Amino acid sequence: MASKGSFLPYYLPYRTQTGQGISSKSQANTLLQEAQKLITAGAIGVALTYSANYGQTKSLDATYRSGGCNPKVVGIN
Repeated sequence: MASKGSFLPYYLPYRTQTGQGISSKSQANTLLQEAQKLITAGAIGVALTYSANYGQTKSLDATYRSGGCNPKVVGIN
């Protein structure tokens, strides 16, 4: 278990080994399962960060500036 305030790198695949896309819902469930493992192991909490590309950032900004909350961001690395 990492100490308080640590960053833990975690690779979350967005495609299967055969190239099939993995749904955002499936990816979210994977993240929630991993967070639960950390909490069960004694973490006081779990925070996630998301690194958006430029196009995604523009979509996020436009949505939030207009009062929206679902930018429907899509894309891959």
